[in-house]
Amino acid sequence: MISFAQGICDTDASIIIFSNYDGGTLNINVDDNVPNLRIGVCSYQPVTVNLSGDYVGNVTGVVWAGFAIEGTTVNGIDASLVELQEIPAATITDPDGFPFIICGYDCDTTSLPSPCNTVEQVTHYFLSHFGGPLRYSQFQFDAWGSDYTTGDGGNCCFSNGCAADVDAGPSLSICAGDTALLVPTGADSYTWVADGQAVSCDLPCTALVVVPATTMVYGVTGTDDQGCTGFDEVTVVVNTAPDISLTLSGGVLYASGASSYTWWQDGEEIPGITGNTYAPAESGIYWATSSGLNGCVGTSETIEVLVSQISDTASAPFHVYPNPAKDCCTLTFYQPSVDRRISVRDLTGRILMQLPVPTGSSHAMIPLEHLPAQYLMLVVEEGGLSHLLPLVHE
Repeated sequence: MISFAQGICDTDASIIIFSNYDGGTLNINVDDNVPNLRIGVCSYQPVTVNLSGDYVGNVTGVVWAGFAIEGTTVNGIDASLVELQEIPAATITDPDGFPFIICGYDCDTTSLPSPCNTVEQVTHYFLSHFGGPLRYSQFQFDAWGSDYTTGDGGNCCFSNGCAADVDAGPSLSICAGDTALLVPTGADSYTWVADGQAVSCDLPCTALVVVPATTMVYGVTGTDDQGCTGFDEVTVVVNTAPDISLTLSGGVLYASGASSYTWWQDGEEIPGITGNTYAPAESGIYWATSSGLNGCVGTSETIEVLVSQISDTASAPFHVYPNPAKDCCTLTFYQPSVDRRISVRDLTGRILMQLPVPTGSSHAMIPLEHLPAQYLMLVVEEGGLSHLLPLVHE
């Protein structure tokens, strides 16, 4: 016969298990201040669980798993914190135990509890569900016949000097939308939880791929080939990328959301442009990206830009000549006179010169002698529209 310790087997743990065959009334006085206390109850017959005590508000979850769900109730905490699971599948296989969780009453792991479950099966089920190590358990065959206080503890038969050295791996840092690969060590099979909820994976779950939307702590319970278990946690930090927005105004693209940018046209990087403005010289699909201090890259929406081309035909709305130009050039308008404005800009969109166009004028002289030799853009604004004409200043 194996002797098992009484009391609290892990003072840092916050999971308690009560399990028997006959069910009955289980009165639990939560008299010690254990944060995030979770309680698992297993029974073959119906059970009434009554929770009370100074620290009953610390209880964040109660799960009953067993055979007779009809007549089983949990009182004393909000119903949203209670789960009743009728004949759920066991989380580990054991030749000495039933393949579904229906009852557990014996701490002696050398005995045959059939048709119930072994202590390993019952304990592993609740530790896997809650995600964490065992504070203590209370296994007995007969109906609950007395009141229990959480501070008194119970039996720790599941430990029996047996523990798996489970390591969930180092903390990871990813960008939002990326995947993280979690590879635990120290056991043969694993179950996972995240934010108190079980994470689905195919046993033995020796690797888990996750795509968390926010920073998340993942808990893993590992079981080795001797039935020993261990628990560990790993944090996956989710970093956000800069939120880049892009607008088009007056023939110039304006980016916001970061301090420097990389500009793109039709899938190709535009070299040498890092500011927040860019005036396209040709039609295409444009967007901007920026990398944050955490290495995550934000990408703006795409904008299609249509750039007016220089034409020598009278059917074109504008014509600039000469082009290339040195000291000056002339911009001719072929359409009826409207209210127009002209600006000369560099390829970053910076305005170098603004020229009024008198009403009724059919052309405008553009002086260039004070501007450095470079590629320029003429922006003609009329009727709420903007037209871009590339100009080479020699």
